[in-house]
This record gives sequence, C-alpha cells and structure tokens, in this order.
Amino acid sequence: PTEVGTGLELNDSLFVTRVYKESPADIAQVEVGDLILAVDEIPIKQKGTFERLAAGEVGDEISLTLLRDEDTISLSLVLEEFTLPTVFVDSVEGVPVIHVTEFSSETIGGQVSLSLYTIHSSLLNFFLFLS
Repeated sequence: PTEVGTGLELNDSLFVTRVYKESPADIAQVEVGDLILAVDEIPIKQKGTFERLAAGEVGDEISLTLLRDEDTISLSLVLEEFTLPTVFVDSVEGVPVIHVTEFSSETIGGQVSLSLYTIHSSLLNFFLFLS
C-alpha cells in the first residue's frame, strides 16, 4: 500500500518508533528515538496534534523540531507518496523477528522472501508475529 505523509511512527510520548525506508522522514534523516517537539514551529504535546499538523498533500513542506540526544535540531520534510511496508525485520535478544502487518500477494511473494534472505543463514531461529 502507498500513502502520503512523513513516513514515521510515534508513540504517545512523541518519540519516533519507526522510520520507513525511502520515506520523507528517512530522506530528512529523522531517527528512531528522536523526540518530536514542534511541527512548523508549533509546539506539540499529543500524537493527534502531530498527525493533524503533519498531514498534507504531495509536495507540501513541513519543518520538525526534534530533540536528539541532548541536541535540539530542525529538519525539513517534503511530503511524498511512499510505499508502506507490510513486513518488518527486527531483533529481539539477538534473534531475528519478522513482523507481518498485512498479507497480500506482494507480502508473500516479495517482502517476506526478501526479509528471509536478509537474515543471516547461520541464524535458524526466528519468530513470525502477525500484527
């Protein structure tokens, strides 16, 4: 599936929990663990406020003020259409974990196969979680 947006996910505390590859957030170098402080210089305290302020059309530009480590930084993002992945590979205590959020022909035929291919061949234990 594709969508227009920033290409990042936040938790309720406004910390970035995921940045989708090749999304506007990825291109602008937003990192997991960044704390979102403001959108277009408007301070935010709630995830819903972020979602409203960061919404827009393809080509719209927004600025994000972030706290990274102890530094406050500003980044500019241009909202674009990007492919929302349905398969994610993470690691839990050194064990690869594949998260599948949606099943489709693309998921089974491409994304899962690619994810399995990227897992080192010596690691035989992995878990398949359906979200």
